[in-house]
Amino acid sequence: LGGEILAGKVRKLNQVRIYRKTPIEEGEDIERTEAGEELIGFAKIDTVQRGSEAVNELTEVGLECGMKVEHNNQVFEEGDRLELFVKKS
Repeated sequence: LGGEILAGKVRKLNQVRIYRKTPIEEGEDIERTEAGEELIGFAKIDTVQRGSEAVNELTEVGLECGMKVEHNNQVFEEGDRLELFVKKS
């Protein structure tokens, strides 16, 4: 996957929530973000790359990066938003 850092940090092994804007159906009972996005799945970052170089962490807002993601057959679409977080034990 590729994308741009909008805020925060991208780290190897971060957990990921995957959000997508989907049409709102009349009478639906789906929790959405303020931007109207639906949570469609979870994943984990396996590797992070800047160009062809593998890195452990990227922090510069506006930077583009690549990621290899473990995702249980999740289908990603252009425009999906990934929210990264650290799972506390």
